Amino acid sequence: METGRLGTTPEGQKDKDARMNATHSTADGELVGFRIPMARPRWTFILLGINIAVFLAMTVYGALNGLGLNGSQDFRVLLAFGAMQNELIAQGDYHRLLTSMFLHIGLIHLAFNSYALFIVGQDVERLYGSARFLLIYFLSGLGGSLASFVFGAGGISAGASGAIFGLFGASIAYFYLHRETFGPHRQPDQPQPGSRPLPACADLERVDKTTR
Repeated sequence: METGRLGTTPEGQKDKDARMNATHSTADGELVGFRIPMARPRWTFILLGINIAVFLAMTVYGALNGLGLNGSQDFRVLLAFGAMQNELIAQGDYHRLLTSMFLHIGLIHLAFNSYALFIVGQDVERLYGSARFLLIYFLSGLGGSLASFVFGAGGISAGASGAIFGLFGASIAYFYLHRETFGPHRQPDQPQPGSRPLPACADLERVDKTTR
């Protein structure tokens, strides 16, 4: 049985693109394998690096100004680096809607957001490609900043939570929109009535999704 494809990749790009396998049950109960081209994540790690670099810069700035290692939690340092503050935004500091996405208040805040970005960011960038991944990330982050500006209490706020929630939403949307491709919900060990497994000779290639 031939393996169906959702997309093709030029021969010269095979070593640059990761792939994900899926199966789909046709109308007559036959299982068809698919190989889905997936982009190699890069911007996920660039964004992680930026967040960590900004946090270290805030910590060093605070230490040089007598705040010890708590610079990222001091309101003066946060404002100097571009944290959100509604009054300042209303006065024209619109750049804070964007710059606040790269700031984190304390190490725990940075650790949680970095872990979430590392996990979901790679998957979304693989599925959507780098350009759309960045579009989703920044539009979601700006949307979160605007919501904080409109509905917030007016204090200082910062973080990439809005952008990360947007990535989670994009991941859910992808699999929902392609639910027919991936087949109905069922347990792996409980095939649909009338379906038969792929023969051994038609097994799909094993995909190495390890980040390089």
